[in-house]
Amino acid sequence: MSTLADFEELLRQDADEGFFATGIQIFAAVNGTPLISAAFGVDGLGREITTDRVHRIHCAGKPLTALAIGALVDDGELSFHDQIGNVLEIGLSVELFDITIDELLCHRAGLSHLSARDTDMMRPHRRRQLLLDLTPLKRGKPVYSNFSGWHLLGMAIETLTGMTARDYIHQRVLDPIGVSKEIYIGLTQADRAELGYEPAPSVSLEGQSPVPILIEVLDEIVATCEVANMTFATMRGCAAVYTHLLGIVDGETTGVISNDSLTHLITPTGPAAYDPKMGRTCRYGHGFMVDLAGHDFGQLCSPASFGHSGYRGTTAAFADPASGLVVAMYYNGATDAESTIGYLRNARFDQLQRIVGEIA
Repeated sequence: MSTLADFEELLRQDADEGFFATGIQIFAAVNGTPLISAAFGVDGLGREITTDRVHRIHCAGKPLTALAIGALVDDGELSFHDQIGNVLEIGLSVELFDITIDELLCHRAGLSHLSARDTDMMRPHRRRQLLLDLTPLKRGKPVYSNFSGWHLLGMAIETLTGMTARDYIHQRVLDPIGVSKEIYIGLTQADRAELGYEPAPSVSLEGQSPVPILIEVLDEIVATCEVANMTFATMRGCAAVYTHLLGIVDGETTGVISNDSLTHLITPTGPAAYDPKMGRTCRYGHGFMVDLAGHDFGQLCSPASFGHSGYRGTTAAFADPASGLVVAMYYNGATDAESTIGYLRNARFDQLQRIVGEIA
């Protein structure tokens, strides 16, 4: 019988071996009771990794934007069925105008053109102009949208609230949950001063030695506070968000959004379908990956599980209502996705699920 101590030792070995990561941060809880809060190895700048330092979690921050959209729906400012062209106060092409909020959230808007690396390299005005010139591809089919659909959602938040999307998400989502010092949408100079340290980048492990991916943390990039992929967080903060959401699902918490809106966000939009961008047969809710066995979160996740991952699987966070398990885990190594996601993440999450099952 494996124990939590055995599991932590596995993670320590992963960090020491350096094949998939040089540093790991994890937080796990069951029904709100912490099980693991640990960190192993060194970060992308060679410093000892700790549990209280933020890292860029890329697309794993997308659910925060979805929760902000759900809050606007609850407040009567928006409908999931609204067309984006009727929300934004700018001229959109005919092809973009009638895309709905729901289509953007569930990756069926045909806006899979731009990757995080593409957009990291662009000036903000260039990103937006390129987006507005796009013609949707394969609309109606699930094809993961890394940037474009989520930038439009951020624009919708800003138009409806008169605030930056970052400020609205912090005020309406992060502050009420109590994680505004654990999760940041982008990093401003003021944020860096508050943190008191420089967040470390991930490391590329595809060569003969680890190479820090410095573009992840460059001032001029992360200060744009893009909601699509520039979230920084601790795993403790990520887990706190999912614990809060489980409370809403269970009806035990008056949360940042209503049970009806959260149910909409985490309910599968249809049967599992092949997503050519992700290279897997999987299911999406609206802003969340759902039925997570199809997303390589381990084969023991229940069909009700929901969460999200980021950049080659370096970050993954989820909640499973069937077991009450919440896990947020950051492996700082960028390797080929087949190794990190298809093998390692499946194995580690299944191992933890088995231990939790034995404890219960």
